[in-house]
Amino acid sequence: MNKHTLRALSALYLLGRSAIMALVLSLGVTRSSGGIVPNGANIQASYYNSGNVNFGWSLMNANSAIQTLRIEIEPGYETQAKTWIAQAKSNGKTVIATYHHWPDNGSDSVSALTTAGSWWQSYYSALTQSGSFTVNLMNEWGSHSQTASSYGSAYNSAISTVRKVYSGTIICDIPGWGQETNTAALAVKNGYLSDSQIALSTHIYPGAWNQALNHWLQTSDLDDLAAAGRSCIVGEFGTGSGSADWSGLVDYAKGKGFPLIGWAWNGDGASLNMVSPSWASSPTATSFTKSSYFSTIYDKLGGSVVITYPVAAGTYQLVNRADGKALDNLGVTTDGAPVAQWTVGSSNNQRWVVSYTSDGYAKLKCVTGGKYLDSINHTGNGSQVAQWSSGNSYNQQWTLVSAGNGYFKIINRTNGLCLDTGAQTANGAVMQFWGSGSSTNQQWKFQ
Repeated sequence: MNKHTLRALSALYLLGRSAIMALVLSLGVTRSSGGIVPNGANIQASYYNSGNVNFGWSLMNANSAIQTLRIEIEPGYETQAKTWIAQAKSNGKTVIATYHHWPDNGSDSVSALTTAGSWWQSYYSALTQSGSFTVNLMNEWGSHSQTASSYGSAYNSAISTVRKVYSGTIICDIPGWGQETNTAALAVKNGYLSDSQIALSTHIYPGAWNQALNHWLQTSDLDDLAAAGRSCIVGEFGTGSGSADWSGLVDYAKGKGFPLIGWAWNGDGASLNMVSPSWASSPTATSFTKSSYFSTIYDKLGGSVVITYPVAAGTYQLVNRADGKALDNLGVTTDGAPVAQWTVGSSNNQRWVVSYTSDGYAKLKCVTGGKYLDSINHTGNGSQVAQWSSGNSYNQQWTLVSAGNGYFKIINRTNGLCLDTGAQTANGAVMQFWGSGSSTNQQWKFQ
């Protein structure tokens, strides 16, 4: 039984409500989707004719928005996988290689994930001889019932094994068939999933159900995932049954800079193949045409998108909701100097320039001194917030999340913690990091 059959069956018994949020109004900014890999499509080569399939490279190459291939590799098909990777690389594609053992889709078996880690340890060296790729540790491990701690613990163990042979970004599918965004986000924010060089992968279909929050997947869930402080990717998306607004969600993810990997160039033999004939019916066909489904996926991959920044780029005072005082560098401009608060005034010490990275994270630069708000690798509750010269470190990248009534939480990408007054009200009090909560100490107005 393939993954789409499993999704269809699960959708029959999951009860929920349609809770799709409308996209917020655009601020008129456009850019191309970015991230750890370019946009592309999935393939399922190992299911058919022992993996000896023709990819239809000429047709694929004629559609240039397909830049990445996420190749599913069943254990036992390593020799064929070397050929697939070599062909993809010779055709100029970026490759994600995914360990895929279909009986374990949605499994909570820790041993299954451990086996995946050991498989990578055994085969990474041989596979990479055919060309470089990004490791997707395992396809869709973990059910909707995973907790943040159990998910993080299982992945930490498997990741430690993969790290013996591979030092690059590891893509980790979030649990619940790629839909439990809150569980994965909490695993990172609470330190249960500790590796900093990972990317969290969500899979978006109409049947996408967020059991932990008891609703169909919605845009706020993608915000939650991004706020965990790790790179994010849409590892799969496509049509099917269910009430999640898959199309709107994919557009929203693209606007946030998540790479999009559509399901599927070819493979499952059902209605979700981008080309005909399917490998299920004719794996060695020498000519392929676009299926009626092709544009459904392809139209999402190319071009620029209108993105929505919660706060427009510009210069602001950041005023705390709890005590009404402004974020202030106190005129101290050295790297590592703490950032504090002071009564609202006209000083440039309190003026912060908001800009955005290519993947949608905010950077905040003080007009006085030109240094950026930075976590300087602090990761604990109560630790100090500081400033540092401009760089590419995640320490100075922030997610702005609406707290209502025009206020925002400012969440650090490295540690997942919020900019917080620490309940201090005095002028000169140094700002702190605290875990996200309902306190107004961590709510800020950009004015």
